[in-house]
Amino acid sequence: MTQAHSTYSRIVSKTALCAQAFLFACGLFVIAASLVGFFGDIEILFDLFSHFHLQYTVILALSSALAFGLKKPQLAWIFAGTSACNAAMLLMLWIPQGTPKADLTQPSQSISILNMNLNYDNRRPDMVVAEIERLKPDVLVLEELTPSLFSGMKAALDKFKYSNYVLRPDPYGIGIFSHLPMTNKSTDPLDLVIPLVMRADITVGKTNVAVFGVHTLTPLVQRNCDFNNTLADRLTAYRSKLPKSVVLIGDMNATPWSHTFRRLLATNEFVDSERGFGLQCSWPYDRLQLLMIPIDHAFVTPDISVVTRELGHDDGSDHLPLFVRLTIPQ
Repeated sequence: MTQAHSTYSRIVSKTALCAQAFLFACGLFVIAASLVGFFGDIEILFDLFSHFHLQYTVILALSSALAFGLKKPQLAWIFAGTSACNAAMLLMLWIPQGTPKADLTQPSQSISILNMNLNYDNRRPDMVVAEIERLKPDVLVLEELTPSLFSGMKAALDKFKYSNYVLRPDPYGIGIFSHLPMTNKSTDPLDLVIPLVMRADITVGKTNVAVFGVHTLTPLVQRNCDFNNTLADRLTAYRSKLPKSVVLIGDMNATPWSHTFRRLLATNEFVDSERGFGLQCSWPYDRLQLLMIPIDHAFVTPDISVVTRELGHDDGSDHLPLFVRLTIPQ
């Protein structure tokens, strides 16, 4: 019995040591990943780590609890502290950035916009149509709009009196559809190599609102990142040619902590609509939902009030729809 007990104790001891080593290695990796994400302007690989503060928060919190259970309080407090730092990055999204509250004493008019990255491989246009009919937006912005999806949605899209769209069989089709009058239509206002930005000015009461549908490239290679940075810079430079009220909405392929996202907002020309409404993870909805991150966004100029910002229901895509209701000063 004594020998058996001794063997069992050695097995338990080795298992505990292995668990501690694994815990330590995983914790250090997650801490390092959460830190290097802040240096995305230096290296593309670093920026890829900037997107997962939610996952870092959860993993480090669990690691802290496990470290306490293994009687490693110093390690536990390190994990707890870095988990709290990552959580703080998330909590900032509940703090408004500066979009004004609607002033009920001043004339204004509301407009609702629904953005949907359809996923060019989507085989359920009926689900897309159901979501459009449920939310009944004034303006509809679509990314990855293919000829087959357009055909399956045609009856619903024909209800919008005004439209501006480009159909493509790849992920780069894009369109803006509106019940409100539309002017200054452009399918490539920034003269990009790939037309990933579309413009249409929407008449809201007495105010012209420039609405841009945006779909940036997936930032997995340097060429795509350079393209996205060029897009952000050209949008900033193009601002002087636009009316006072502007909305940028679409699949930005970036989270609020990424370099490209921060680069676009650094000019203070635009406000992130997610601020004040909390974390809204939109992708990938069709798989690995534990890894979901917020990459579908709406940016507005500071004169516009964001009344509602919410994610829609499953529409057969890997993205959830993004719905915003805005108040436009008159």
